[in-house]
Amino acid sequence: MPYTIGDKCLTLTSFLTVADREIIVQNQRIFQFCLAKAVLVYVSELSTKVVPLYTDMLVIYASLLDKVTGFDDVTLVAAKTKNTFVQLELALKDMEGRTEKLKQLPFSYNEAVRPLASQVTRLVTLAFKEAVDLLEAIEFFFKAFDNLTKLIMPMFLEQTRDFLVSFERTRRYLEMEIDFRGFMEVDEDTLGKLKKAERVTSGIEQEAKFAQAAFTTFNVSMSHYTKQLLGLAILHRDIPLEQCGLGIRRTVCYEATRSIRGIPLVTEKDERQVSRIVYYAVVMVMVMVMVVFYRFLKIVRD
Repeated sequence: MPYTIGDKCLTLTSFLTVADREIIVQNQRIFQFCLAKAVLVYVSELSTKVVPLYTDMLVIYASLLDKVTGFDDVTLVAAKTKNTFVQLELALKDMEGRTEKLKQLPFSYNEAVRPLASQVTRLVTLAFKEAVDLLEAIEFFFKAFDNLTKLIMPMFLEQTRDFLVSFERTRRYLEMEIDFRGFMEVDEDTLGKLKKAERVTSGIEQEAKFAQAAFTTFNVSMSHYTKQLLGLAILHRDIPLEQCGLGIRRTVCYEATRSIRGIPLVTEKDERQVSRIVYYAVVMVMVMVMVVFYRFLKIVRD
């Protein structure tokens, strides 16, 4: 990856002249700064976007399950998982204050930024493992009933598994100790340390891009789910898209679930709960969004 220092663009994999090495010695903190910035951006993506998105999803699932008879065990698990994410969202908001301070003050990557990011990644990983267990149970049981199948959010289970893989990669990056002690010359040993920092920086940036792309795609998908299923199918009215956005959609969910007494278990082609037209419209929109996301992700990964 290129590093811009003044009007000079340096790449550690290219041939470094004596002048290049002098510039690196004089501006050696840039490597720690770039790595810390990449990690803090990643933490912010999780804290302000990804986790709130999943909290939205779990609030909707838990609220709908509370109206389904005969699924007490799954309903309890959904409520517990929802609470896990609600608490996680609050905890990450508190940590966001520490993140903002680290962006403004002189810092040590190894002593300040890396421990914070490791803690966030560990907490988010535990929560997402809990979410995977719930989503697997929901898909298993819901698919036995025609009307409940329509409530499944397409691709969320697969996305959650992908996030766990991403978190594991991030965990390995954050475990890598990087020596940022000052140096007087760029010898082979120093160059090796800087290249290690560069690999970690590039890796974290890729995980942040994945998180941002996944959020953008599935946030749009969730907005359509809220508008079509909760709005048109349950509330029987058109919900403006601005009321279907991140966090705000929970209000629509609460209103929708208050309007229904219960959701029966239907094994035949019963359209009393969700109309066929609305259902297929939701699925088509979501599938199209997923296709765009995975094509974009392939471009990012390549």
